Amino acid sequence: MKAVLEFNYPEDTDKCRRAIHADEAFMALQEIKRSVDRKFTHKSDLEEVLKYVYEISDYVLRTTGEETEDV
Repeated sequence: MKAVLEFNYPEDTDKCRRAIHADEAFMALQEIKRSVDRKFTHKSDLEEVLKYVYEISDYVLRTTGEETEDV
């Protein structure tokens, strides 16, 4: 099977970058899950878990060129 993706530059720059980094995003999600499973138990403080997930997510987004937006 062959798939061809086409993007209109410059309008689709973000879509192209996300397609290129999809493997890294998937691996990051797997690593977040493994890390949380290893580091935390069911009795862990939810705020601590969420802070940890945020830090990992932020690192991945920065290293793949996706800037996080402050909400």
